[in-house]
This record gives sequence, C-alpha cells and structure tokens, in this order.
Amino acid sequence: MKKFKIFTALLLLVALIACKKSNDADTTTCAAPTLPTVTAITATTATLNWAHTNTPLQWQIKYGAQGFNVNKAGISIFTPTIPYTLNPPLTPATNYDYYVRAVCASGDASEWSPVTTFTTLSAASVTCAVPTMPTTSAITATTALLNWTQPGTPLQWQIKYGVRGFNVNTAGTSIITSSKPYMLNPPLTPATAYDYYVRAICGAGDTSAWSAVATFTTK
Repeated sequence: MKKFKIFTALLLLVALIACKKSNDADTTTCAAPTLPTVTAITATTATLNWAHTNTPLQWQIKYGAQGFNVNKAGISIFTPTIPYTLNPPLTPATNYDYYVRAVCASGDASEWSPVTTFTTLSAASVTCAVPTMPTTSAITATTALLNWTQPGTPLQWQIKYGVRGFNVNTAGTSIITSSKPYMLNPPLTPATAYDYYVRAICGAGDTSAWSAVATFTTK
C-alpha cells in the first residue's frame, strides 16, 4: 500500500511538471526573428533585415564589435520598423556583429536571433560626400527654398521631406534633383512643421549618407 501511494505521488508530480511546461509554452507568444541579413553596407551605415513571425510591437537590435556578448554588452536600439538602417555612424573598415529579438509586450520578448557579422567599407572607397549645413529660406504658406553645402560634384541629390519627426529611412516623400537650391512646391500645407534631409548621388551604388535634419514651419 505504501509503495502504491509513493508511485501515485510520483505520477502526480510528473503530471504537474508536464502541465507547467505546457502552460509556460502557451504564454510564450513572441517568436524569435530568423534569417538576419545585412545589405547596403557603406563605410558608416548598413541596412539590417530579418524574417519574423506574427507582428510584434517592436524589435530590439544589439550591435557591437565582432565577438561581443549579447547578454552583457553591445549597443541597444528599439525600432518598430523593418528593415532598419543602422547609421550611428559606424566606423569604416570594422567588423560588427548584430542580433535582433522581437518585443511583443511588456515582459514578453523573444530569444535573440542568430548572430550576423558584417564589415563596413573603408573610408577610401567612399567617394560621395555627405551634404552639410541644410538650410531653408523664402518660406511661404505652401513653398520653401532648400539649400545645402556640397563637397565635390555629385550627379544629383535625393531630398526627403515630411511632417516633423518622420523616419528618413522608412517614410517621407522623395525627390530627385540635379539642381540646388531647390524650390519645394508640392504645395506644402500652411502652418505645418516639416523636416527635410538630403543626400548626394555620385553614381550607381555610390550614394552618401543622409545629411543632418533641417526643420522649418510654413506660414
């Protein structure tokens, strides 16, 4: 009888453990990103992408020098957008690792993805200089004159503008122009705050990083 009670107790313990594991699995709703990749690598930037399941609230990226420990080191970035352009800027001719994980809710984050390694280009391979000192003048209710300083002579420029605070890597209205200054006349909306960025295009596959943001408000 005593052996039977011990055996029954053991069966109950096994069942409780199995039930707990099942419940734990049910509460894990955040799947880890897979297939992390890196494209559009320059001397100072890189575009990160990955595959994911469902639609998490945001992702956490961690990057750092090759070989860093994702649980103890690295620079952390939270973003709701994919792909994500990493533009701190990075250091030319440097090996980097990055990981990404999904954040589905408070306290519900996935495991880290596999590590992905990439190497930034050397500064000597970059011929397209970033525009500097973006300015805005002659502002009216619907137009604005954009200008900037440009080292070298690129073929053309890409302007991106939008309501103040937009993400230049994922949003904004794009304009390609071969002339500067440039009259922005879509027309704009009166009494509205706008941001704009500009970058140089020197040739196929040779585009600079984005300039600093410039902000203006229409009348």
